[in-house]
Amino acid sequence: MKKAYVFLAAIGLTCLGSNASFAQQQEYTSQQLETLKQAATQGDVASQENLGQIYQFGKFGVKKNLFTARDWYEKAAAKGGVVAMINLGNMYQKGDAIPQDYAKAKALFEQAASKDNPIAEYNLGVMYQDGKGIKKDYPKAMEYYQKAAAQGYGNAYNNIGILYQDGLGVHKTKSAALDNFKQACLNDSHQGCENYKKFEKQDTKK
Repeated sequence: MKKAYVFLAAIGLTCLGSNASFAQQQEYTSQQLETLKQAATQGDVASQENLGQIYQFGKFGVKKNLFTARDWYEKAAAKGGVVAMINLGNMYQKGDAIPQDYAKAKALFEQAASKDNPIAEYNLGVMYQDGKGIKKDYPKAMEYYQKAAAQGYGNAYNNIGILYQDGLGVHKTKSAALDNFKQACLNDSHQGCENYKKFEKQDTKK
């Protein structure tokens, strides 16, 4: 595999490891950004997480700076910020502004998953499915995907569908694959919709 979290399947790709949601507000004025920075400096976790995301993606007129994003995520994660744990974990697994370290990424995802966060559960599932930095474990991947799917996380349904489609850790079951691709699509997974369409198209050709 050429890139972390790209897992080739018969009819499509699993969805990539996910970042947590972007800053809560659509737009920030310069004054609001200054207020956000002040709150973050004073230790407000949500402000630290939002500021980290603004620097990570270079939004609202702020120049992209992964090192500054990392610093804010580290502060927020140390105080229990789940968004920070997930996004910092992704930075560790990709080696963005930080030495690549799958063990630290996994530990951060596990912390967030312990708070029942579906994105963290999903990302752990991808790690176990892909075997990046840890031994491949399809049943463990399924376990995490099911936890995330139970909370309506569409990409988790998609990857469950891939496991059933290819018989990875489970019996190859077309009906289960199709059902999960459909659920993925219904829960806003673009890749799930693509896989559902391709799977149905293949089925009608037979």
